[in-house]
Amino acid sequence: MHKLIYPQELNLDTSVKEPTFEEMVKAVNKELPNLPLELHVKNRYRGFRLNSTCAPYPEVLEIQFHNNVYQQYANLNVTFELFAAYYDNRTTVPQHPVIRILAMINQIEEKFPTSYCQLWYEKQKEPIILPIIEYLPIWYKYWGNKPNHLYPHMLTCVLPRDKVSEVPQSISIVNKECDKATNHLKVVYEPPLGRRTKGGFAVCVKGFMFPFADMSARLVEWLEMMRILGAQEVIAYTLTIHPNTTKVIDYYKKKGFLRMFPYSYARGEPVYANYQRYIMKEDYLNMVLNEMFPYNDCLYRSLYKYDYVAGIDIDEVIMPMGNWTSWYDIVEYSEKFRNSKCNSYASICFRNVYYPRYEGQPPYSTDIPKYFYMLQHVKRVEKHLPSGMAAKCLHNTSDVLTLHNHFSMSRLGCYALDINVTEAQLQHYREPDDKKTLNTSVIFALHFVYFYEKDL
Repeated sequence: MHKLIYPQELNLDTSVKEPTFEEMVKAVNKELPNLPLELHVKNRYRGFRLNSTCAPYPEVLEIQFHNNVYQQYANLNVTFELFAAYYDNRTTVPQHPVIRILAMINQIEEKFPTSYCQLWYEKQKEPIILPIIEYLPIWYKYWGNKPNHLYPHMLTCVLPRDKVSEVPQSISIVNKECDKATNHLKVVYEPPLGRRTKGGFAVCVKGFMFPFADMSARLVEWLEMMRILGAQEVIAYTLTIHPNTTKVIDYYKKKGFLRMFPYSYARGEPVYANYQRYIMKEDYLNMVLNEMFPYNDCLYRSLYKYDYVAGIDIDEVIMPMGNWTSWYDIVEYSEKFRNSKCNSYASICFRNVYYPRYEGQPPYSTDIPKYFYMLQHVKRVEKHLPSGMAAKCLHNTSDVLTLHNHFSMSRLGCYALDINVTEAQLQHYREPDDKKTLNTSVIFALHFVYFYEKDL
């Protein structure tokens, strides 16, 4: 008979403790980055309102949350799923400064009922109330429209001239000027920090949705390639992710090179891996409609910090050719095309060429570890896609108004400069749609020194 021995103390992790109220409020900023909870806690007893009967300050407990990302607002038969709001004071905007609001709406290219912005400022108890002057679609109706779908739009309110130098803290949208709002969005304004000035590149990536495939090694290789090419920051959005890939994401977040924001579909589908995969396969239109906001949110977070944003996926690389080694070389080259009619291009775009797997073929080099996917997959199809087809671009943050996956949809400057394939190309590491192109191929090796980071 065995004698049972009980330890005096159990070896349990006691490092996690109940947060204080202040810690809890700050943590909500990460969980719900577009909700101004800290502002609400600060302002809720300060009597913020236009007057005793008009436009009281929004109550957090009365906000109509649609899911963990969107807040809901309705006006007559129009439903808005509000994603985020941004301060836009670019001198290229004729009516600057303005507030932009990203919203998914249950109709497109229709007349909208009048709605108002209630703008809240730190040093002013009374809100500024302004009409929404524009409902700009970030989608063309002829691309696809069906019942029970939501369409991306950018809403605009123009700030009064006496508020040019002051950034509002938060915004709500209401049917009538004096209504009490049931939505409340933090106004995003991200100027350069410290001594840093505007310049360089950010990379904008749509929602990470790979719960079953371990993309950790490929993500490391891709992120390091972005750094080599000139990116200062990668901004991405997360749906569901494999545990190993999560470790890579945490590492690069700690390094300050990667920022991640929570994301979900505006229609409200549950964010569970198998169900997300199901709805992506069953409703392609819904999927692509929901891909618009990550690119646009990233753009407006980058307005004041970076000259360009690259809208690409983690299986794509905008690759300089010849003696060019970075995106800075491409931008410098583009300067020579300026003329009296075109001060600057809204986008610099690159033709797509596929780098397939070519299953069964030996690795390109035994000197390079197999887990470096791009360094081993150097064989591409012979011909690039026609100009504009599946292209990707570097977008000028001074001149772009709204983004699609492949190009700028609305712009303030000249449209796009197409770069010749002898100068740079978009390398797309996936199978081509036309399988016949696999029969002719070209070798193009990446001659960057590979790295090893033991911390990963």
